[in-house]
Amino acid sequence: MAYTSWSTFMPYRGGISVVQQLWTLDLGTGKVEQLLLSNAGDIHPQWSPDGSRLAFSSNRTGRYEIWTTDNAGGDLHPDYSWPK
Repeated sequence: MAYTSWSTFMPYRGGISVVQQLWTLDLGTGKVEQLLLSNAGDIHPQWSPDGSRLAFSSNRTGRYEIWTTDNAGGDLHPDYSWPK
């Protein structure tokens, strides 16, 4: 299972920062892992039909676009042809 965790921080001297990060949960073992280490807003994860890739929306380029990664958080790139 993949999901987004939202955290809100209130830095010293004002301002609010919201961090949206992708996490995975192995339903068989209960193991939870952060998938990508980033300050980008990563939201709305969706697994490919075979479970090998994860598509999600990210603002890492300054606007929200669809990106994909493998199930270990590697091979990260924008994917304008999703779904395949």
